[in-house]
Amino acid sequence: MELAIGVAAFIIAAWQLNLQRKETIRNGKINTLVHISTLLKDRINFHSGIIESLQANKKSWQGHAKVINDELRPLLNQVNKDLLQVTSDYKCSFDHADVEKALKLNTDVH
Repeated sequence: MELAIGVAAFIIAAWQLNLQRKETIRNGKINTLVHISTLLKDRINFHSGIIESLQANKKSWQGHAKVINDELRPLLNQVNKDLLQVTSDYKCSFDHADVEKALKLNTDVH
């Protein structure tokens, strides 16, 4: 009898550790995606500041706009999609499809 209780306790403990491991991995993914998103937004703001400065000085700014529109925004869009995908497993008070539609994450941004 004691052996059966010990085995059941071990199985429950192993199951709980597995759940904790999965939760830690998921939280790590979420934190990484949020951090990447912030870095991309900062880089977009950096290039936007350069564009404003170049426009004020009447110099060519199209190269920076190309970087923003062709590289940074599509990557930010993909990171946001991935973030919504990872968080969709959680029970939230909002519909993820509505958020994707509102943010226009289903279309390519150029």
